[in-house]
Amino acid sequence: MSTSPNEPGRTGLPGIVPAPDSGETDRRPIDRDPFARLGRFAVRRRWPIVIVWAAVVLIAIPLAPRVVGVLRAGGFILDDLESARAKSLLQTELASPPSAVVVVLHSDTLTAGSHVFETAAAAAIARVPEAPHVVRILPHTLSPRQVSNDGHTAYDIVFLSIAPDDSPAALPGIRERLAQPAEIEVQLAGGPAFYGDVQAVSESDLRRSEVVSLPLAALALLLVFGSVVAAALPLAVGGAAVIVA
Repeated sequence: MSTSPNEPGRTGLPGIVPAPDSGETDRRPIDRDPFARLGRFAVRRRWPIVIVWAAVVLIAIPLAPRVVGVLRAGGFILDDLESARAKSLLQTELASPPSAVVVVLHSDTLTAGSHVFETAAAAAIARVPEAPHVVRILPHTLSPRQVSNDGHTAYDIVFLSIAPDDSPAALPGIRERLAQPAEIEVQLAGGPAFYGDVQAVSESDLRRSEVVSLPLAALALLLVFGSVVAAALPLAVGGAAVIVA
């Protein structure tokens, strides 16, 4: 039988009924929380979890240097662009090579068409067709538009069999086989050379940013948590996740 507002309750105070056992009411919503269950599971099995993670990290560490080879830069050309669709159509219908690198030939004193210039130019690219991913070469001798107005600069087009995003991979092989005659100056240009420079600069900047940002992040975590162990835990988990991934 319930007490009326004017009658003393079980607490001895008018209109006040004691609350149920707090242990029963608080436990139910916690049990339904998946993060709470996960936390209790991890606490009960903390040492097996630490051992498994340590074993996985030790297995992954020897493979970590391969990350650079597995991951690659990209996104220089969007497939949805009209120009990209047109280029894809040319590759499909006309068997046009997907990418090309430019070999620039220059002399301050010689001009394209002269015997000395052409002999040096031919010697410069003589072994380039042997390089990996090279399909064919369009020399300036077959295309007058590839010669500057003053004749001191010309370029040959080296067509590649790989996509533009992957084209920097062809540069080392081309550089190894590209001769440097004394009569002319020889340089590489075009999309692959540009993409290669962008990748090299990006990797260098990323390493520099990590060297600067990680100590600052560690200091911020130390100030927030007030403990070396608590500050090191997020860094350790993040580093382990990167290595394992």
